[in-house]
Amino acid sequence: MPTITATAQTTDPGTEANVTVTGDAGTYQLAFSIPEGPTGPINGLAAYGGIYNNLEQTVNITSPNTGTDIVLTTNMPSKNITTAANKITILEAGDYAISYSADLTPENAATIKVYADDSLGPIVQSITTNELEANKGAIFANTIITTLDTSDNIALQTESSTNTTITVNNATLTVRKLDTGETA
Repeated sequence: MPTITATAQTTDPGTEANVTVTGDAGTYQLAFSIPEGPTGPINGLAAYGGIYNNLEQTVNITSPNTGTDIVLTTNMPSKNITTAANKITILEAGDYAISYSADLTPENAATIKVYADDSLGPIVQSITTNELEANKGAIFANTIITTLDTSDNIALQTESSTNTTITVNNATLTVRKLDTGETA
């Protein structure tokens, strides 16, 4: 049975890979020369976090078609975002996935909307709308990808086409930065 040994070395980027075989019958040496490749991204998300409330709450809509915050009281684990007063504050600009869910029941029949708001108003692609009967609930959920700037404040809001009281049974709002922009 032949004896084979091998060595490997990294060469400068852009050089060609090479294998040199030396030896004679029964004993061989393989020498690999492999060019260094580009540095890959660091694993993991650069920024993420969320807030939620799993307790029943009521939201009184007294101005139809105007956004009202859904109260979110509990923080989730987070990195490079902050949370306060029902809002997630973005600390690093970039592309983010924003996800939310909310279980809502209006006291009166109404067109109900739920959306992520970025302090300038509803993030349009996040709006979900349902025509609900009085005391008939629905789960509103959505995930979008959008570009956010440093210091953007993201809140979960609801609005109604009429004055009503909305019971919120559960609500969650999360963000995940999709582009790390970092290399190892």
